[in-house]
Amino acid sequence: MHRDRSFVPSLIVVLLLTLLPAGLAQTPDEASLLDLVPAWATAYNAGDLDALAALYTEDAVIMPPNGERVNGHEAMKALARSYIEAGAVEIELPPPDAYDVSGETAWIEGTYRFTAPDGSPLDVGKYLDIYRFEDGVWRIQHHMWSSDLPPLVTE
Repeated sequence: MHRDRSFVPSLIVVLLLTLLPAGLAQTPDEASLLDLVPAWATAYNAGDLDALAALYTEDAVIMPPNGERVNGHEAMKALARSYIEAGAVEIELPPPDAYDVSGETAWIEGTYRFTAPDGSPLDVGKYLDIYRFEDGVWRIQHHMWSSDLPPLVTE
């Protein structure tokens, strides 16, 4: 499967921001916040669960549709792995629909589209993330999403 390498600059920015010494820490800003959307897609699409986890706070809360909430990096990685193993190997995240920054807290609202290895759509929906600015970088503190597709009913 051919992968688009245009994500490399965003990934480099996220890695550099993550590794900055405390003395060089940035102040909260919109540009570095918005860089996290393509960085999240890049890490997920590469199957790099460690890079994905680095985008979350240690105490992150993840609230998937039709599932129980999970907390922390290991639970988040297990959840992402389950999506990838179920065939949701690619995610598209268009630019956010709305966002706001208030001090060291921010939120982003947007849409997503999961696709299978053959490119067929698996799910489309929306998400809402709450971010906390810690150690000089934005990290996801709460992450939730919901599908726009009708619920699957099983009996």
